[in-house]
Amino acid sequence: MRKFLVLGALAAAAVAIPGQAGAQTACNAAIGNPLAATVISGDLVVNKGQNCLLYNVHVDGNVNVNGGGLMVFGSSVTGNLTAMHPAYFVMDAGVTLPVGFTPNSVQGSVIILGGTGVAPPLALNYSGSNTICATEIGGNLKLMQSKGPFFVGESNASPCSADPLPGNDIGQNVILLSNRGGVFVSNNNIGLSLICLSNKPAASGGSGSNSVSAGAKAGDCRSL
Repeated sequence: MRKFLVLGALAAAAVAIPGQAGAQTACNAAIGNPLAATVISGDLVVNKGQNCLLYNVHVDGNVNVNGGGLMVFGSSVTGNLTAMHPAYFVMDAGVTLPVGFTPNSVQGSVIILGGTGVAPPLALNYSGSNTICATEIGGNLKLMQSKGPFFVGESNASPCSADPLPGNDIGQNVILLSNRGGVFVSNNNIGLSLICLSNKPAASGGSGSNSVSAGAKAGDCRSL
């Protein structure tokens, strides 16, 4: 709970930066307020050297990370979330009023390519890792060529293991390919297949903890 209170206070102190329809909004700050959702019309962009925290934010468009760092709590995206060579990447539930714990929602796909680092010390529990948990994804989740450790879903070792909404719901496939920092995959509900290939070390997680509805488990994740 403490991590949400601290991050919530940071977000509440920030100034929201809403965009206009069809425009791009650059994020290099904390945006949002746990008391009321902030709406951004158009795409949100996080460029190299920038650090973006979204708390109870609705992005009516896509989120594109181009080398910057991103943390997302209790927020929603109507399009895709694409991160190319992100400095770090964190998604978890947020505490909003009057709802309480609120998961993230991405209607499209989440694609992360070539992550270069880990969350900084100011990220509290998330420091030293990358995390996706308590998130609903309508399309695919693709994680490729990440150099830092990455937690996908809940495990005893993950930063979100104490959350009441720890796992992810992914409508289509989860594809983990050629990651080099260690990938930990546990307690995810997946609509199609869970495919893990060429990860060094091999992907790990709770045995049998991930469910696939209409596909199969393959590669490193065959037993997960």
